[in-house]
This record gives sequence, C-alpha cells and structure tokens, in this order.
Amino acid sequence: SKVQIRDLYVLDGVWFGQYQQRDGVAIDRDTETSAEGMLYDYEVVPAGVQFDFRAVVDNAEDWQLGLLYAGLNAFVKERLTIGGGTSRGLGLVKLTLAPPKYFGQSHLRDFLTNPTYEGEEAEPEDWLKAFRKRIDDELSSQPNEKGGSDAQTDG
Repeated sequence: SKVQIRDLYVLDGVWFGQYQQRDGVAIDRDTETSAEGMLYDYEVVPAGVQFDFRAVVDNAEDWQLGLLYAGLNAFVKERLTIGGGTSRGLGLVKLTLAPPKYFGQSHLRDFLTNPTYEGEEAEPEDWLKAFRKRIDDELSSQPNEKGGSDAQTDG
C-alpha cells in the first residue's frame, strides 16, 4: 500500500487511562423488543482525548496525495465518524492537520545523514489541483449516459 497509518497513541498528559462504561441492551430482531437477559456493558474513551495521528505515504503521485488530503479533510471538518456505535454518538473525530512534510529523492542524503531532518513542507493545494484535474480527465474520457461522449461535433 502507498499509505501507512501508524498506531494512534494517546498524547501524554491528556488522558489518565479511565474509560467510561456504558450500558447496552440487545434487541430481538423478530419482536423489535429487548432480548431477555441480554444486557451488556462496553467501554469507551471519553470525549476530548487526543491521539497522535501519523500517516506515511510512499511513491504517490500528486493526484493520489490530493485524494488522501481531501479524505483527511472530511475529518478536519468533522463530517465522518469511525468505529462502532456512531448512531449513539460515538466515533466523532476532529483531526487537526500539521503542515505535511515531503521527502523526495533530493532529500534522501539529508534524511539519512541528519537525525533532526524532518523534510520540506509540502503544498497540499498543489495536490488538490492535481486531484481535481485527474477527476476532470477521467470524466471527460468516459462516455455520457446516452452512450456517446461528451464532446460536441458539428453535424
């Protein structure tokens, strides 16, 4: 895969290992009532706990970086949830993106020989432009719904 999502660790000093315990009741699908003797508990991480998110992308084209950046922006705008229990208010994520770092071939020497080198800041807007262009190119090469192409001809 070109994208690796690292394990998300809790940031130091923002959580003290306390889970919230929630109660649940299993629903019988046939009767749409609570199932007899099917109470259960589950644990959740409290709201506001912060995690360290890191993604590593290898050998991606600019349009692919734009696709990833657009997807991550859905979490920045709090439009996506993750995990189970989202209909019960769980899984809302607010992502704060730091400026992305870029390591190209020209940076390899610095990366290998300088332990504090962290890459060059990238321009995500360039990636988004490449992604939009890729979408436009794909759409213009597809036949329209009537079976022809979108190109107009004089006839």
